[in-house]
Amino acid sequence: MKRAIVVGTGAGGATAAKELQGVFDVTILEAGGPFRPFNVDLSLVEKVKRLGLLFDEREIQFLFPAMRIQKTADGMVLVKGIASGGTTTLATGNALRMDANLKAIGINLDTEFDELPSEVPVSTEHQKRWRPITKQLFEICKEMELNPRPTPKMVDYTKCIRCGECVLGCKQGAKWDSRNFLKMAVDKGARLVERCNVERFVTEKGTVIGVEARRGLKREFYPSDLVILAAGGFGTPLILENSGIECQSSMFVDPVLCVATEWKDAYENK
Repeated sequence: MKRAIVVGTGAGGATAAKELQGVFDVTILEAGGPFRPFNVDLSLVEKVKRLGLLFDEREIQFLFPAMRIQKTADGMVLVKGIASGGTTTLATGNALRMDANLKAIGINLDTEFDELPSEVPVSTEHQKRWRPITKQLFEICKEMELNPRPTPKMVDYTKCIRCGECVLGCKQGAKWDSRNFLKMAVDKGARLVERCNVERFVTEKGTVIGVEARRGLKREFYPSDLVILAAGGFGTPLILENSGIECQSSMFVDPVLCVATEWKDAYENK
């Protein structure tokens, strides 16, 4: 059987590994270790913050190694997950279909999206569980003709306890992340190698024959007939450049803009 290497265990890598295993003998290389949700008492973190000891967002990784923070020269905070499951473990489970531009250039994913409901829980069931404050805000937005819509979520709401800690890793297993697909791939025979930092792919006569990676202090070569590079928006360009493929010095990010006001009994601090 031919060999395939998948670099990364996020949404793209885990999906590719699940689909390829069996057709190929798949090895999955992940830069981080096993993902574990944030287990530090948040009230303790708040006390440390009041003492002025939390002065930089990047300090979070000392308490929560899976969440890595980078800052751009102009101060934009960039968040990524380095662990099995990639950044899907930190995402809030939004399930918006955003393939219109792909369809415009001839890439039709209708079949794939039709398959998703059988593998991933997608619903707006959370609307039934909204607190009065959220319902009130939604109605105000409707009155202002802002056309608000509940965001579909990849969450099993029979398990959700509304703890509000989605970005710290779901301790209840309610929120879907790509470790589900990763487990399917491993159960079918794929090999998962964690704490393996892929640095570049190796070519011979114009053909990729494997990747070079670092594990601790040791460098290793992983031969392969096929390489799927899915190391995320931060990792993939770096590997390409290390391999001699020039990348643009810009990237698309999805900025999160939070507009806040004090609102009695909103419980956002809970």
